[in-house]
Amino acid sequence: MNMKRKIFKITTPLLFLFPISCFALDYTLLEEFGGITAGTPFETYVSLIVTWGIGLAAGLAVFMLVYSGFMMVTTMGDMGRLNKAKEHIKDAAMGLLIIAIAGLLLKQINPNLLNIGF
Repeated sequence: MNMKRKIFKITTPLLFLFPISCFALDYTLLEEFGGITAGTPFETYVSLIVTWGIGLAAGLAVFMLVYSGFMMVTTMGDMGRLNKAKEHIKDAAMGLLIIAIAGLLLKQINPNLLNIGF
């Protein structure tokens, strides 16, 4: 539980710092990078970061589900480890649900936000 509080304390200020990036709306890339050419608008970068972030978070949540399932299968009767595996599965499923809701909300706000125009 202590680790969750530390993560919350670290990530919460980042949510308030994100709107500061709105001041960079007029920025254009000077050289080609990762398939994005010069003159690409800032919205493309935001779309790329959001899409990659959701994909990475979903991949990590699925990995945690698989790892927790493996932990559950290999407990060999240790109830403490079994309960820990169950808690990990519950947390990973909750994470996937939050990711899905975030994706749906972003799609409702702006349907083009999750599209990368490569």
